[in-house]
Amino acid sequence: MKIKLWDRMILFVGALLCMGAGAWTAADGVCWLLDTESSMAMWVRIAKTALGALAVLFGLFALAF
Repeated sequence: MKIKLWDRMILFVGALLCMGAGAWTAADGVCWLLDTESSMAMWVRIAKTALGALAVLFGLFALAF
């Protein structure tokens, strides 16, 4: 089944937004990981970084379509 042009454009923009938000979240998570004086729990910092990286990978997966 061929994907219509409009649907491809929406998928492309959504994938870019997902990758951008994921990169932003992962970068923020890394900053929190490096901050030793933060009151945020370590598992929350690791989860934030991992979920950001997962969002970037999902955006790359969506771009493959």
